[in-house]
Amino acid sequence: MTLDRDPGRTVNDRPEFILPPERTYYYAWGGDKRMYAYTRDEWGMGGSLPNGGNYTVRSLVVQFILAIIMVPAAVGSFIMLIAAIVSLNWIVMIFGLVCTPLFAAAPYVCFKGARDERKARKARKLKGLPKPQTSADDEAARRYFTDHKEAGVEITPPNFPDAKW
Repeated sequence: MTLDRDPGRTVNDRPEFILPPERTYYYAWGGDKRMYAYTRDEWGMGGSLPNGGNYTVRSLVVQFILAIIMVPAAVGSFIMLIAAIVSLNWIVMIFGLVCTPLFAAAPYVCFKGARDERKARKARKLKGLPKPQTSADDEAARRYFTDHKEAGVEITPPNFPDAKW
């Protein structure tokens, strides 16, 4: 995210920096060779994520399976860390200090991603949208929605902030 400077606004004779407005839509191709506009709440795990991250696994069920697998790994690495501290085994202790937070964070990320996808599925179902498959940039989306007016996306700069006008 970048900070935009509005030269007309000042605070104490210094320019005020404001955050850019939140995007209205993110664009992706559905499974039926059509492009769709999704809000942030409708995006979920599908496509490459608009905020820069990306889930390698985009299935709700597989996210839960990975989270369940990582819980014993986190508990095991914590037990190994405690045993290494008691026996003063420095190499195993360092390994435990690295692996315990990693294995403990994995179920959190998996459950959070699965929860967000479940909410997004509900939001997409209300509008009849398919799961986003492949994300599209603003320029490609602007060209597509200019040619397909029936999709209902208004062709304005706020809806396509990164497009070339």
